[in-house]
Amino acid sequence: MHIVIDENAITTANEESKPNEMLIFPNPATDRLTVAFQQPLSSDGLLQVIDVNGRTVMVQRLERGQQQQPLSLNGMATGVYFLNLLTTDFHTARRFVVQRQF
Repeated sequence: MHIVIDENAITTANEESKPNEMLIFPNPATDRLTVAFQQPLSSDGLLQVIDVNGRTVMVQRLERGQQQQPLSLNGMATGVYFLNLLTTDFHTARRFVVQRQF
């Protein structure tokens, strides 16, 4: 058996691509929530806001290439909500709180 090691050979490591991170701020929020992504979306998607009773209270379409989306929270009651992001590449969810000033 004969093994040759070529230090000049080009090699690649097949790293698994990390899913796009979704950030939401501020949390808690009062009248506006910003949804941001570490990388531009690689496909169209949907943002869904779900209340603690499982009802969908908002749906917003996202376009490929978007990296940030503001959401108006007007008309939403104080409480806990879940923000779901659905694209062809991945699905992620975050919890946020709507807190009204009195």
